Amino acid sequence: MVELAANIWADGPSSDPYEPNKEQIRAWGAWVEGIITAFTSTGGLIYSSKAALDADLSKAANSMAWVIGDPVAENNGVYGKVGASGTGSWTRRSDLPFSFIIASDAGAGTPNAIQATTSIPVSASALIWMNVADTNTGTPVTVSFNGGTALTIKSNSGEDVEVGGLQSGMILLGTVSGGTFRLFSDETIAAKLFAARDAALAAQAAAEAAEAAAEAARDQAAGYVTDIASEKEVPIYSTIAGLALVSIDPGIHAIRVNGNAAEGDGWAGLYVDANNGSNDTFVSGDGRTWFRSKDTRLIEVIRDENPELPMRMFMDGHEADADHTARFNEAYDKANAVSGNKGAVVRLDAFRYKIDQTQPFNIDAFYLKGVGASGWFGGNPLNPDSGTVIELLAGNSDALRWGIKGNAEWTIQGGGISDLRIDNVGGTRTGGHALCFFSIRNWQMENVEVSQVYNGLEFYGGFGGSIKTSVIEQVYGGHLIYWHGDNTIRTDVLDMWSVFLGAQNALTGQRCKGIVHEGFAQSGHWYGVRVVNPSKAYHAYGNGSQPPAFIRAYGFEADFHDEDGIRIEEGLDLRFTEPYLHGTGSAPSRSVAILGGASTRLVGITGGKTSGAARPFYLDAQGLTLSGVDILPPTLPNLQIIEVQSNARGVTVTGNNIGNRAGYNNPSNTTGVGIAAGATQIEVSANRIRGCATAINNLATGDIVTTPNTIWSS
Repeated sequence: MVELAANIWADGPSSDPYEPNKEQIRAWGAWVEGIITAFTSTGGLIYSSKAALDADLSKAANSMAWVIGDPVAENNGVYGKVGASGTGSWTRRSDLPFSFIIASDAGAGTPNAIQATTSIPVSASALIWMNVADTNTGTPVTVSFNGGTALTIKSNSGEDVEVGGLQSGMILLGTVSGGTFRLFSDETIAAKLFAARDAALAAQAAAEAAEAAAEAARDQAAGYVTDIASEKEVPIYSTIAGLALVSIDPGIHAIRVNGNAAEGDGWAGLYVDANNGSNDTFVSGDGRTWFRSKDTRLIEVIRDENPELPMRMFMDGHEADADHTARFNEAYDKANAVSGNKGAVVRLDAFRYKIDQTQPFNIDAFYLKGVGASGWFGGNPLNPDSGTVIELLAGNSDALRWGIKGNAEWTIQGGGISDLRIDNVGGTRTGGHALCFFSIRNWQMENVEVSQVYNGLEFYGGFGGSIKTSVIEQVYGGHLIYWHGDNTIRTDVLDMWSVFLGAQNALTGQRCKGIVHEGFAQSGHWYGVRVVNPSKAYHAYGNGSQPPAFIRAYGFEADFHDEDGIRIEEGLDLRFTEPYLHGTGSAPSRSVAILGGASTRLVGITGGKTSGAARPFYLDAQGLTLSGVDILPPTLPNLQIIEVQSNARGVTVTGNNIGNRAGYNNPSNTTGVGIAAGATQIEVSANRIRGCATAINNLATGDIVTTPNTIWSS
């Protein structure tokens, strides 16, 4: 929680007045502005407790109010007034609309029972960012927020964290899920990061020991460990670190090294003792300064099955350029030359690269790998340049592209991008996608954050794409992910794990679609995909080719969608298991809309929960199954919770909870299930229908089963 204003601006002694800490002032101001902006944008009221709210019945019907600060966490939220001024009551409508909350673990609890604080109440609909003060010594580990109920910390796969799995200084991302705090990614990812850190510390200690042993370092640097022989009188040394203790023969003016602290660590290169303007320098034991030089022969030195090229080879002297697009194209050309069109890894440093439109990366297995994305994965969220950043300059074209759009299917084998951030400072992009994968087989995107671009990612004409532990948010265009094929080119297999899609732009307020699935694009398994503040979270439709097909989505979340959470206009065999769909309550919002008549077949929604929709389910297709879903009441009166339309055929609605719930009541004149004339082969059975003016309204005449169901009046 931020520091109180009374403490930040406290009076000090006259001889040494206390100067406020600017970082604390910014944090306090951002906190106040966030609350004021969120509140005033709704035109509502704010109360510090539910008791204070309940005591005020003077407001008109449908007035909105927030409760923020109630010691009982469940009491905080958005409420609506029921009844005229002076009468009625207040009913809770939703959680407070904060999709991202920062929590602080100051060490007040224990390593195995964390006590964290936040500036606003936590809820199940918010993503929580929390530091870890102490390494855990036992399992399971719990966390309580603001003195609330202790929640068991679970990995994304539902496992308890291991002993030592939560390291001091670690950053956790997760959501409140029932009695647990479910982490955004599995603990094993963090374990690998810490293992890498420990290995780096061990390497540093070894390097320091080597420096202390001057003779050993000299032997290593001089080449007793590697190649002391010269090649055309250009000697090769092991490491730059060792050369600090070596006097190089004054007749030698060019040398090669195989690494900085260790051989093969990515700092290999050619150095000369003439100042060529390079900023990459070191001083040898004889006092001479050596400057990195471009070395085309280095390409021959590092040629192997899977070469890695350090991006600094191509950045030398160009770090301050306003546009680094030419440097990326040069790196791609060199990778092509090195590998014989078989690809390479280009290693990017912790640096802000600036590009406009690269040439298509049209070789097999070409990868861009950074050192960590700044905001979410491995960097500092308060310093956007703390990791590898690619900034897209103003323009309207696709930026980073693998393959050429329109090529035959699957012409490139492998490739991808990982461990970096892509952004567009100021939102000046006016078109195109940040990332494109065209006609490529088995591409990968992992630990990547894409933010403030025009559109996110396009996948067309390829096979076997995967997105893991990545974030795409705040785009200015129409969609975050566009997956499509057509009559001539199909696009197969898009798998996703732990993907966060933020569909509302923080600067403009504009909403976009989350995932667009168009035409001959099929087969995908999705685990833990979350779309926040979209217009439509998932939108499938045809384009005259084969329909979108064969999706298995587990735990798909659509938070605060203001149109349809899941919209299918044409599709085949699309299955959503345990989805969570929460709308804004606006008139066009529907949890699920399945359209297309005979063009849409074999769609299933199993388990999960829907809420906040004006018209929860709209079914107008064939071979549909809706089972085991907890369907909360609609937000508007005179509507049907489940609408089975005239083109529906072979629809099964079974085992669902429909309508009233504690704290959530149906509006007036609500119908549970409506079956339109013309629908056929419809089964509505084993449902629990609560508090509806009409439980089932059947206007159809043929092959309709509407019993047995449990019908409760309230």
